[in-house]
Amino acid sequence: MDDLLVQVAALSAAGTALMGFTALVCRFAGSRISRRTAYLLWILVLARLLCPLWSPGFSKAAAEGEAQGLWTLRTGPVSQLAQAIPQEAAQVGEMLLPMLTALWALGAAAVLLVRWASYRALKGRLLAGAVPAGEDTQRLLEQLTQSRGPAILCAPRVPAPMLMGAVRPVILIPPQAEGQAGLEDMLAHELVHWRRKDLWVKWAAVLAAAVHWFNPAAWWLIARLDRACELACDEAVVRAWPPQRRARYGKLILALASGEGWGRPEGLAGFSPRKGQLKERLICIMKEQHPLSRRLSLGAAVAVVGAALVLGVYAGELPGQLSVQPEPSVPEVTQPVSHTQETLELAWPIAGEELTLSTLFGGRVHPVTGKISRHDGLDIVAQEGTPVLACAAGEVTQTGFDAEKGNYIEISHGSLSTRYCQLEDAAVAAGDQVTAGAEIGTVGSTGASTGAHLHLEVYQDGVLTDPLNFLSWEPLGNNWS
Repeated sequence: MDDLLVQVAALSAAGTALMGFTALVCRFAGSRISRRTAYLLWILVLARLLCPLWSPGFSKAAAEGEAQGLWTLRTGPVSQLAQAIPQEAAQVGEMLLPMLTALWALGAAAVLLVRWASYRALKGRLLAGAVPAGEDTQRLLEQLTQSRGPAILCAPRVPAPMLMGAVRPVILIPPQAEGQAGLEDMLAHELVHWRRKDLWVKWAAVLAAAVHWFNPAAWWLIARLDRACELACDEAVVRAWPPQRRARYGKLILALASGEGWGRPEGLAGFSPRKGQLKERLICIMKEQHPLSRRLSLGAAVAVVGAALVLGVYAGELPGQLSVQPEPSVPEVTQPVSHTQETLELAWPIAGEELTLSTLFGGRVHPVTGKISRHDGLDIVAQEGTPVLACAAGEVTQTGFDAEKGNYIEISHGSLSTRYCQLEDAAVAAGDQVTAGAEIGTVGSTGASTGAHLHLEVYQDGVLTDPLNFLSWEPLGNNWS
């Protein structure tokens, strides 16, 4: 659940960036792109807020040291640089994240509940006293749909024709609109909404606002989608109409907005009295399509889709996807080792003057599940079959198999013990005595992993500890600071 909050934050940031980019594209293109294209671009932004696009993740090539973004070090006696952040700081973070997650979930639920209650209240108010429309109006609707379409009702509290109900759609019209000139045009407008499932888009926008209730941009998107939806609908309705009919349609919208038509449409998104939106709608109705509209619309669509894909990878990687390794995270079950006290120095379990680590001790995003989890040791990049050496002399206490860590061997060195995981095979058995540097097995990929590597764990008095505290090393690159 806590991982979900991190993903929501990533989606919110990516969606906001895509909103800004799409707004710039629409502003630059203006009326030179079709209103339908602009509407589809905003639907894409909505999808970006709701649907995560995952990054490629951690590849086998990265596990074998072929990708950039790993930790390279030289084995040798130098001062230790890996210091753990005090455990108290980690505990504060562990307590804060669930609290923030609970707050987010409570806010999302509250937004959905308020929106649903408001919709139900509006629907009940508008349907009060509604009766089936007359036969002439029913036949007109059948001619326009040429198939079974939504029901049509006369509702005395509806100031202008409107579509209501995503699951069971119904068109509501004022009783005085029956037989009036312009009713056919307004019904054609509502039927475009019905065919395009625009009410489903609006509910998806409400869902996005609930999920991202803390982000003002998500609320702004609802208004922008409503505006783009109406313009796209007007464009579709008048596409084949002559100028005279377009002018009549525009005059009817003005009359409805001013209250001089069938009633004053106060609060209806489709017939807002704001001058800026009315002007934009009238221009859309009367203006012919730009000669380069198709090419410009295609270019705008390609630009926004490309930005959505790029931001999708970003949103997938924000929680810590391992396509590029993150900085070392806070160890969860360790205390920093004081280098003034006497400690056992371990030898590296893989021979070589330079080694590459793919994952450090602490928190990480699991390369298979994609979830944030604790990483109990070091992942050392090595080819399959590479000999694994005992870090110090001791007794083999156990060998076995774990679904997560694969084949493993554990060796006790007194108060310190080492565990070697993801082995292809083991060359020792429980009870064997080994010397430092003795071959105990070979590198493999037998557990939940994406490639061959050695997973090394160190326990001090039974407590997991960062292995780098006991190994001699010097940082070389790429992520060492």
